[in-house]
Amino acid sequence: MPQIQIYDTLRDGSQSPDLNLTSDQKLRAAEALGQLATPESPIMEEFAWPGSNSEDARVYEQMRLYDLTNVIPAVFGSTRKPGTTASRDPNIISLIGTMTHGVRIATIFGKSDLKHVRYALHATPEENLAMVKDSVMALKEAGMEVIFDAEHYFDGFARQPAYALEVLKAAADSGAQTIVLCDTNGGMLPREVTATVKATRDWLLQNEVRLPLGIHVHNDTSSAVANSLEAIAEGVSQVQGCIIPIGERTGNADLASIIGNLHFKFRRGIYAEALAQHGLTLPSLNYAALKSVSDFVYAVTGVPPNPRQAFVGDNAGRHTAGVHQDSENKLRGLYSAFNLAEIGNIPKGLVWGLQAGTANIAKAVSEILGRDVDKRDPRVAAILAEVKAMSAKGYNIGFLTAEQELLVHRHFGWKQPFQIKKWHVSTGGDGSIDSSAQMELRVNGDSYLASSYVQNNGPVDAMYVAIMDRLRGAYPDAESVNIVGFGVSLAREEGAASPVRVYIGFGNHERRWGCIGVSTNILEAAKEALEKGVNHYFLKQRHKI
Repeated sequence: MPQIQIYDTLRDGSQSPDLNLTSDQKLRAAEALGQLATPESPIMEEFAWPGSNSEDARVYEQMRLYDLTNVIPAVFGSTRKPGTTASRDPNIISLIGTMTHGVRIATIFGKSDLKHVRYALHATPEENLAMVKDSVMALKEAGMEVIFDAEHYFDGFARQPAYALEVLKAAADSGAQTIVLCDTNGGMLPREVTATVKATRDWLLQNEVRLPLGIHVHNDTSSAVANSLEAIAEGVSQVQGCIIPIGERTGNADLASIIGNLHFKFRRGIYAEALAQHGLTLPSLNYAALKSVSDFVYAVTGVPPNPRQAFVGDNAGRHTAGVHQDSENKLRGLYSAFNLAEIGNIPKGLVWGLQAGTANIAKAVSEILGRDVDKRDPRVAAILAEVKAMSAKGYNIGFLTAEQELLVHRHFGWKQPFQIKKWHVSTGGDGSIDSSAQMELRVNGDSYLASSYVQNNGPVDAMYVAIMDRLRGAYPDAESVNIVGFGVSLAREEGAASPVRVYIGFGNHERRWGCIGVSTNILEAAKEALEKGVNHYFLKQRHKI
């Protein structure tokens, strides 16, 4: 039986008014999602709309530098514009162009509400149907699998159901392989979604249209999760949203909450019966990684985590009332709806991005070193203790393999060759954002002075330029190392004295890696991340310095 397909849309999530994700941040987040997915149940990731800007086009060019195991990339765009052909439409051409980077799935949206056809497109109903048909056919003929997002479908169905359904049939007849029903304005409530999905599914079957349906809803009624789950119970097999609650206006559907509900509520009872009735099964995800993946995506995007978020929030499953604590100690579950340890949310927090314990650390250490390491090795316990201490300070190394590898090699005798012993930066003044840095560096025990002056850029770039100018003289291949991502978020809530977490992504012509620094001084945190990033470069290059 077909599984429910999880579809993450960082493209839509990036439309949060307070968010502007880089290609590195998107690809790092997708790498983490690959840890939640499995070969049996890969997760689709809609990275970007390449026809909208150059940064969105760049993310597909850079995919090869990241480990996207268990992640299926999708590209997003619109149907062709009125008055042209699909073969000449720049948007359609850009979608097909991503095939050179290995993309095979194109998700396109088209209008299914006559109000939008008339007032937004300034097109006739017939022209809109032709736009849908031409666009789907062009992508299919190019060899792409097409997912058709019926934009404003629920509003359109409420106003003119016959036309909304005609749009779906036009997409299906032209070769679309999945049709997604979109509550683009986010104004629906669960009963409205249930009734509309049921009526739509029945009409499609009566008209011999047998395609998987998807659901894409926004959270303007604070019902996006409930609406998505009700659509699944009515036979929808693809659910779109974001792994953390981001997105335009009040956000997309929260996939972490949806996945948590699928795990805990759809295995038995009326929801399990609903799945069976529609011939659907749950995805075979690595549910134990849900909390750590969510935490990592928060960290890498710089979005402050919501401690009250269902299932994965730090407050979820925690009790402060004495009666609750006493009852839970007597019998777990008296005051808890779920055993959140099943999705990796345990009271002691995140360790190594998955689960606490020396066995897991020993396994990871063995993989990093390429040899078996016994869990009783005292160095394993020391690594575990340090990771817990880092977590308490606000670090979240999650799936940052560079952080893990540096930690392991340091505990197993590797001497980090690079240190920033002293540093001083200055920036701004008189309306300028020029910056300078003076630094004392130590490489293989030898001290060097380094300095830089950068125009129209900040102090972190000044530190990076000073470091790399010094290193490139002795190590020419360091020339290719660049900063490709930068994010800042609160490590802990402590008012004006809150420590911040700085993430810096690095890249060269071969790979990408990322490191984190934590401090109450944002520049000190950035310095720590820079120092780690350079050390990891040397570790992987195996320089004898």
